[in-house]
Amino acid sequence: MLNDHALFQLGFRPFFLCAGILAVISMGAWLVFYAFGIQIMASNAPISWHAHEMIYGYSVAIIAGFLLTAIRNWTGQDTIAGVGLAVIVGLWILARCVALLGPLAVTAAADILFIVAFGCVAIWPIVKVRQWRQLPVIGILIGLLVGNMLYYAGEAGYLAQGTRWGIYLGFYLVVGLILLIGGRVIPSFIQGGVGYPVQLKKAAWVEIAIFIVYIVFLAVEVFASGSLVAVGCAATLTALNVIRMIGWYTHGIWRKPLLWSLYVAYGWITLGFWLYCLDLSPYIPVHAFGLGGIGLITVSMMSRVAWGHTGRVIAQPPALVGVIYVLVIIAAILRVLMPLALPGAYTMLIVISQICWLLAFALFLFLYVPVLTGPRVDGRPG
Repeated sequence: MLNDHALFQLGFRPFFLCAGILAVISMGAWLVFYAFGIQIMASNAPISWHAHEMIYGYSVAIIAGFLLTAIRNWTGQDTIAGVGLAVIVGLWILARCVALLGPLAVTAAADILFIVAFGCVAIWPIVKVRQWRQLPVIGILIGLLVGNMLYYAGEAGYLAQGTRWGIYLGFYLVVGLILLIGGRVIPSFIQGGVGYPVQLKKAAWVEIAIFIVYIVFLAVEVFASGSLVAVGCAATLTALNVIRMIGWYTHGIWRKPLLWSLYVAYGWITLGFWLYCLDLSPYIPVHAFGLGGIGLITVSMMSRVAWGHTGRVIAQPPALVGVIYVLVIIAAILRVLMPLALPGAYTMLIVISQICWLLAFALFLFLYVPVLTGPRVDGRPG
């Protein structure tokens, strides 16, 4: 029965659905705790739970959905579907439920087993066809497994810095994946989607420099936060990403929500590196990366992939899809920039930001649950 259900035909369907639901549940739980002091989550450290679930729950679910769909296109090999896909999704759901309600050992076992299972089925087609240009993707998946293990070792009291290392390693690996995949797909989507001939600029030296400098930044920031080396890397990455964005720019993106949302999200990533250099509160650049960057680019990619891979016309997304993106951008502005101008209104700004996030993902679910759970409109499998 599961083999025939549309929901389990391709990885993006269940994982994007689960990510959307978690975006509402986890932020709702965090809002209740932050605004009213009512703790729903079982964790002794709610802020660590919040960070972990946004990285290893929300973000990794979207990575799983994206890669299990994209790898099929990259390699020409089928990726897991049907019962096997349902089992892996079930491990993710179990980990999220137990993380909210139950014992740490069960959460750790389910969560680590999920990443191992997902990593194996994602990596195997790449290895099978020897597509070694995807080695950075494999490295990131392995890094996410290591980061999650470090987190649980820290939470269990076995490793003093484990919780911090695990959270920041996972977080910056997600940012790194955006730099990597974004560098491939954003200019391609823009060039093919604006509706007129355009040749965007892409310099090989910039791509290589971003890759090398970011590896150094990640290692130093995770294990020696705030060092001058990390600041220097962040300044360099700001400049390199500005060059990237100048080369990607064409005026036609502003007529297409599925294009400008990706471009603006990448702008938030770039802004995050600049804010890091300013030596402000560490939560300022983190939320520029996380809320403006990861939050906007993930909901944009989910919207695009789900629409296109269910046989719909990618140039004609739902009319309200731009509202989702605007709500996430407002949430990022309220969380990242407004506290700098209105520090006395900090708590109120954070709460309104959380509400904007909740509204954005509630709208995403309203528009996309039928898309993700229903068959392709063109009658094809997938």
